[in-house]
Amino acid sequence: MVRLDYSVSVTRPQLLPVSVADAKKHLEIAESDTSHDEHIRDLLEAAVEMVEHDADRALLTQTVVEKLDCWPSSLHIEVNRWPLQSVTSIQYVDTGGDTQTWASGNYVVDTVRHVISPAYSVTYPAIRVEGTTGAITLTYVAGNTQPDIPRAALQAIKLQVAQMFEMREPVLIGSISKALEYSYDDCIQRLRRGRYPG
Repeated sequence: MVRLDYSVSVTRPQLLPVSVADAKKHLEIAESDTSHDEHIRDLLEAAVEMVEHDADRALLTQTVVEKLDCWPSSLHIEVNRWPLQSVTSIQYVDTGGDTQTWASGNYVVDTVRHVISPAYSVTYPAIRVEGTTGAITLTYVAGNTQPDIPRAALQAIKLQVAQMFEMREPVLIGSISKALEYSYDDCIQRLRRGRYPG
């Protein structure tokens, strides 16, 4: 299967998984010291993007648009961003070049395995392949509610914020930065699909 690894969140959550106050506590900055708040929020937003990208997860509820070149050779479509909550629509370019919406009754959404499959006795519709890139568009809702965000994700965000806050210039790789790198990577490995519940 040739698949575009392309997905973009079109409605980002307003809240951050880790608050500025929690990040300041992790950085050992007094709550009354607000001089770094704007910078810390910028770092939090960057850290969330990094964790979501590296773990292929959506941390908080958001709408994701994902493009596929063709239907999967296996039965199931595995979404790029998970945990999968619901599917808004599945659109495709038919053999005549027109965009069609696949009726929701034609597919089953599995929010436990985070996959989409054709319903019983239903096959994927024919699409235009030649001269068409991203012929299939998945629009779905993914992510956790705030209380259900994995602790490993929260820790990975804090680690990234601390590293970016303390090391604002390029540095030689040493034991401390390597330890931070390994701690972050360890968190990400636990967050990947099949390694962490929900």
